[in-house]
Amino acid sequence: MRWYPRYPGSCFLAGTLIDTPGGARPIETIGLGDPVITWDTGSNKLATPAQVTKLHRNQAKSHLKLALTDGVARTVVLTTSDHPFFLPDFNIAWAGALKPGDAVLMRKDSGLARVVVASTEEIPGDVTVYNITVPPHHNYFANGILVHNR
Repeated sequence: MRWYPRYPGSCFLAGTLIDTPGGARPIETIGLGDPVITWDTGSNKLATPAQVTKLHRNQAKSHLKLALTDGVARTVVLTTSDHPFFLPDFNIAWAGALKPGDAVLMRKDSGLARVVVASTEEIPGDVTVYNITVPPHHNYFANGILVHNR
């Protein structure tokens, strides 16, 4: 398996779970050709699972801890500040621009639900981060949250 560096880095830390047809898997275990769950933003529905065409691994000097809530459950995502997250209108926002009260999208069964940023925390220190390229929709679910693969 060959991992490629990605600039500027937009990635997730090891252990981030990626939705696949067989269940959630840590991003660092995803391989070329593996199918992942994606979203068709044009038809606003789950797309046919797409195959990973490229793997990216990089080093980051810091990362963000995003805590998200739907009012009942809490989800944490560890990401670089430059990773793009989908907003409810399908525009994107960099993780570092998200503030408490902002909404992003989470997979709920075969649909999407809004979840709200509860808190953000920048954590300094070198970490290895991962990303995947998933055409044709160029998105996937990281810890259940819809993110762009850029």
